[in-house]
Amino acid sequence: MAGQPSEASHRKGISRSHRPRRAGSNDTPQQQLSAAFRVSFGTSPHDYICRRRIDQAKHLMITTETPLSEIALDCGFADQSHLSRVFRRLTGHTPAAWRRVMRLA
Repeated sequence: MAGQPSEASHRKGISRSHRPRRAGSNDTPQQQLSAAFRVSFGTSPHDYICRRRIDQAKHLMITTETPLSEIALDCGFADQSHLSRVFRRLTGHTPAAWRRVMRLA
């Protein structure tokens, strides 16, 4: 076809990073670290960080009267809504409900 590049010239224009690779081969250092982390800790780095942040938030909810919006920021969440989503996903409760129950206990 006139005006269209040949298959060979098209392949030359594809950089190495855009070519398909075999699964498991040439993992990036980030992928290797993530895999090693998962083997060592039994969870992904992201999940581990989320759980640590929730543990810190729980501690602050029990030991202080700090508003949840401030606790969220202190624990590394973007805002109170972010804290609430992650907290509920990991505990099954909202932070406010969990705090009320813990205060009664």
